[in-house]
Amino acid sequence: MKLNQMSKIKRITAFIGFEGSGKDFSTNQLLNYIQGSIRIGMSDGIRKEAFEQMGIEPIYGTEYEKWKTELCGYDGFTGRDLLKEIGEGRRKDNPYVWSEKWFETCLELKPKDIIVNDCRFWHEVRAIIRFATEYGYKFDFVYCQYPSERLRVSNEKQDMLAYKFHLLNAIHYSVITPQIKEMASYCSDKI
Repeated sequence: MKLNQMSKIKRITAFIGFEGSGKDFSTNQLLNYIQGSIRIGMSDGIRKEAFEQMGIEPIYGTEYEKWKTELCGYDGFTGRDLLKEIGEGRRKDNPYVWSEKWFETCLELKPKDIIVNDCRFWHEVRAIIRFATEYGYKFDFVYCQYPSERLRVSNEKQDMLAYKFHLLNAIHYSVITPQIKEMASYCSDKI
């Protein structure tokens, strides 16, 4: 059953967590539940650029899920590995490129309900808060820690945001509401 939102409240829900923690599953559940919501991931803009660089048409849904886990013919890389390499290369030129592309996509589409499936860095938290504040959205951050077979807990740079929540022993699927704003501004330069 879908929730038909009659209210005029615009909302952004962002999922934070390690690889394999249930962010995509949770996103899909929410997309099915909230009528008219759309997923705009931090990686979407870079993914589109990467497909253009590789000269292939962008793929989505189950076809994309399959592609990103299989070897794709580039030196033994999976699709996910290849996208990470391209994305990290772009991040060397501009550390905020992913969140800037996300912000541009949101400005272009301006949907009522935005679901972010891959919030991984404090500057991405700040971009979400900035967009929400400037364009009248409420926002929630949800920490996922479903223990799937793919769950990979690490304290590597790309996982520091999730690692901070992990250290705080956040409750599974606990919603971290706008109090994260203070935390984000306090911690953003420390990560």
